[in-house]
Amino acid sequence: MSDVTVSVDESYVERGGSPTPADRLLATQFGVAAVTAVHDGASGTMTALDGYEVRLISLDDATNGIRTVPKALVDVATTLGG
Repeated sequence: MSDVTVSVDESYVERGGSPTPADRLLATQFGVAAVTAVHDGASGTMTALDGYEVRLISLDDATNGIRTVPKALVDVATTLGG
């Protein structure tokens, strides 16, 4: 039996409100992909949002290198009080 880690999207908590229908749909899509991966015996993978598609990616790909937030987005967040 392999170890399974569950991650729950709680971005609505960070926003200070209830989950939106989009939050619920995304969480469902991640859940379906994760259960399918376990059923299919996939290991060393995680679910990821790629554009508008939820797909499996390898943990090696997910942790390979440093990814940064574009400065323009940091500036917007700072302006909005983030």
